[in-house]
Amino acid sequence: MEKVADRRTQARDQVARWQSSLTEIAPNKILIRGYPVDEMMGRLGFAEAVYLLLMGELPTPAIGRMLNAVLVSSLDIGYGASCHRTLHRD
Repeated sequence: MEKVADRRTQARDQVARWQSSLTEIAPNKILIRGYPVDEMMGRLGFAEAVYLLLMGELPTPAIGRMLNAVLVSSLDIGYGASCHRTLHRD
Protein backbone atom coordinates (compact mmCIF):
# COMPACT_ATOMS: atom_id res chain seq x y z
CA MET A 1 0.00 0.00 0.00
CA GLU A 2 2.90 2.37 0.60
CA LYS A 3 3.84 2.46 -3.10
CA VAL A 4 0.31 3.43 -4.13
CA ALA A 5 0.16 6.22 -1.55
CA ASP A 6 3.56 7.51 -2.67
CA ARG A 7 2.43 7.68 -6.31
CA ARG A 8 -0.70 9.60 -5.38
CA THR A 9 1.23 12.30 -3.55
CA GLN A 10 3.94 12.76 -6.18
CA ALA A 11 3.56 15.58 -8.71
CA ARG A 12 2.76 14.40 -12.22
CA ASP A 13 5.48 14.69 -14.82
CA GLN A 14 4.84 17.57 -17.23
CA VAL A 15 5.12 15.21 -20.21
CA ALA A 16 3.05 12.37 -18.79
CA ARG A 17 1.88 9.82 -21.30
CA TRP A 18 -1.19 7.64 -21.12
CA GLN A 19 -1.42 4.48 -23.17
CA SER A 20 -3.83 1.58 -23.52
CA SER A 21 -4.56 -0.92 -26.27
CA LEU A 22 -7.03 1.62 -27.71
CA THR A 23 -5.32 4.96 -27.21
CA GLU A 24 -2.03 6.71 -26.72
CA ILE A 25 -2.08 10.22 -25.32
CA ALA A 26 0.94 12.50 -25.09
CA PRO A 27 1.36 16.27 -25.35
CA ASN A 28 0.03 17.42 -28.74
CA LYS A 29 -0.59 13.81 -29.78
CA ILE A 30 -3.67 11.61 -29.43
CA LEU A 31 -3.76 8.28 -31.23
CA ILE A 32 -6.70 5.91 -31.44
CA ARG A 33 -5.65 2.43 -32.55
CA GLY A 34 -2.54 4.05 -34.00
CA TYR A 35 -4.36 6.70 -36.04
CA PRO A 36 -3.99 10.41 -35.16
CA VAL A 37 -7.30 11.86 -34.01
CA ASP A 38 -6.76 15.12 -35.88
CA GLU A 39 -6.45 13.19 -39.17
CA MET A 40 -9.58 11.13 -38.48
CA MET A 41 -11.79 14.11 -37.61
CA GLY A 42 -13.86 15.04 -40.62
CA ARG A 43 -12.79 11.90 -42.50
CA LEU A 44 -14.48 9.16 -40.50
CA GLY A 45 -18.15 8.97 -39.70
CA PHE A 46 -19.48 7.72 -36.39
CA ALA A 47 -19.98 4.15 -37.62
CA GLU A 48 -16.46 4.00 -39.05
CA ALA A 49 -14.98 5.29 -35.80
CA VAL A 50 -16.94 2.69 -33.81
CA TYR A 51 -15.66 -0.04 -36.13
CA LEU A 52 -12.09 1.17 -35.65
CA LEU A 53 -12.45 1.12 -31.87
CA LEU A 54 -14.04 -2.33 -31.80
CA MET A 55 -12.09 -4.11 -34.54
CA GLY A 56 -8.74 -2.30 -34.48
CA GLU A 57 -8.74 -1.46 -38.18
CA LEU A 58 -10.49 0.91 -40.52
CA PRO A 59 -13.53 -0.56 -42.24
CA THR A 60 -13.80 -0.96 -45.98
CA PRO A 61 -16.23 1.51 -47.56
CA ALA A 62 -18.85 -1.27 -47.87
CA ILE A 63 -18.54 -2.29 -44.22
CA GLY A 64 -18.68 1.36 -43.14
CA ARG A 65 -21.93 1.89 -45.08
CA MET A 66 -23.42 -1.35 -43.74
CA LEU A 67 -22.58 -0.54 -40.11
CA ASN A 68 -23.97 2.96 -40.55
CA ALA A 69 -27.22 1.50 -41.92
CA VAL A 70 -27.45 -0.90 -38.96
CA LEU A 71 -26.92 1.91 -36.44
CA VAL A 72 -29.41 4.23 -38.15
CA SER A 73 -32.07 1.53 -38.42
CA SER A 74 -31.64 0.63 -34.75
CA LEU A 75 -32.30 4.27 -33.88
CA ASP A 76 -35.28 4.50 -36.24
CA ILE A 77 -36.93 1.35 -34.94
CA GLY A 78 -35.44 1.40 -31.47
CA TYR A 79 -36.09 -0.70 -28.43
CA GLY A 80 -39.33 1.09 -27.58
CA ALA A 81 -40.99 0.08 -30.83
CA SER A 82 -40.34 -3.60 -30.24
CA CYS A 83 -41.61 -3.34 -26.63
CA HIS A 84 -44.73 -1.56 -27.81
CA ARG A 85 -45.49 -4.32 -30.33
CA THR A 86 -44.92 -7.03 -27.71
CA LEU A 87 -47.10 -5.40 -25.06
CA HIS A 88 -49.98 -4.47 -27.35
CA ARG A 89 -50.59 -7.66 -29.29
CA ASP A 90 -54.21 -8.35 -30.17
